[in-house]
Amino acid sequence: MFDKIDDLLNRHGCQGTFIILMPEYRPDVARGIANHLGFEFFDYRQEIMLEFAREAHRLTLDQLSKTLAEKSEQSALIAFNVEALLAAKPENERKHWLLNCLQIAKENPVVIPLAIYIDELPIGDSRILDLRHSKLDEQTLVSRLIN
Repeated sequence: MFDKIDDLLNRHGCQGTFIILMPEYRPDVARGIANHLGFEFFDYRQEIMLEFAREAHRLTLDQLSKTLAEKSEQSALIAFNVEALLAAKPENERKHWLLNCLQIAKENPVVIPLAIYIDELPIGDSRILDLRHSKLDEQTLVSRLIN
């Protein structure tokens, strides 16, 4: 799995935004990818949405883009739980954002793992890596409890 991710990033000069299609929601795997790549693990839901509590749905996808751009100025990152905000938006807005996020140049790479909204992604984009059929290591009980 890590070889495929390394190849994806290297093909694009390790710059810009990438989406990894995950077979399931697995924070432990996303953290493992971040550790492997030496990227910051950024949990959008935990670090941004949580402070807005019941009003988090009012955050816009433009605000999400701005946050990812600002964070990526500082370091390469795995942007986890982006789906939490996408879930609060209509399909047409999600599709538009998913298409545009792949086209925006960034100094440092941003990798977004997704387990949902896969059918709303642009077909055949070279910045999307499909790992849905990859066998993941069994999740430990401790990992399940933590996540």
